[in-house]
Amino acid sequence: NHRILIPASFIVGAILSLIVTLASNGYFFSVSIPINALLGLVGTPFVLSLLVRANNKSQGASYV
Repeated sequence: NHRILIPASFIVGAILSLIVTLASNGYFFSVSIPINALLGLVGTPFVLSLLVRANNKSQGASYV
């Protein structure tokens, strides 16, 4: 249902951006880390898990 999906993705993305911004400015860590590096650390495993899951479903694999 796109009436729920689109606003939910906006809200989750905004919350994730706020958390990463706070973390990159040194509120959670003692050093300043670039925002794109932290977003990459969070987003890469998520995207890879989606790709692996889609690949397993298309091949009919029973593992993972």
